[in-house]
Amino acid sequence: MPKPTERILSASRIKTLDSCSWKYWGTYHLGLPRSKNPGSSRGTVCHTVLEMLLNPRHRKYIKKLLKSPSIRSVPSVFKLVEKNLKKEGYYSEENAEMCDEMILVALNCDFLGGRGAKITEPEKKFLLNSSEPKYKVLGYMDKPAAYKKGKKLIIIDYKTSKVKFVQPEVDYNIQALVYLLAAKEVWPDVKECSVEFQFLRFPEDPSITIKVPDEELQGFEHFLEHVFKL
Repeated sequence: MPKPTERILSASRIKTLDSCSWKYWGTYHLGLPRSKNPGSSRGTVCHTVLEMLLNPRHRKYIKKLLKSPSIRSVPSVFKLVEKNLKKEGYYSEENAEMCDEMILVALNCDFLGGRGAKITEPEKKFLLNSSEPKYKVLGYMDKPAAYKKGKKLIIIDYKTSKVKFVQPEVDYNIQALVYLLAAKEVWPDVKECSVEFQFLRFPEDPSITIKVPDEELQGFEHFLEHVFKL
């Protein structure tokens, strides 16, 4: 008999299982195709452009973009938006304009982290492989920013959804808990860590910051073990 495929958790897997076990089974066990939609495609495009702008070769464009009401001021950046929307199958003037606006919101949220920030690994990949409690979790961080010579860390995550978190999602946020748990392993010298979700469709008040005490993270590890068994 073929060996069963190893299952590894992720924040999105856990959220799917929590919301609907049938959807989880169909998506992750049966491998049913997941259809794209304009919202998820815009999110993919914005993430791609923002990651590109953090490349040292492209940071020269940031100042010009910040002085402009549109990313069209740097034609190569806007062309990247158009190209990726077409690749996603959702190119339209409306979607391009929405991406334009959301990218500018991200740039205006202290994109390079401000004084003392060090951003070296956008789209940071991590794999937590714990034997006690037993679980495996894979994930990616949009933008980890280190401060105070690596003693402080803010993990920025971009959201392009049309709604912000309601209070229960702030009080218990699986994605934030996974990130904070990963930070303790990836950056063991960090003394202070938080997750900042930036909702790019809310330019007036885009940020929600989440901090969690160590004892809550310890309890969360046992929850991960339970879900991993499922």
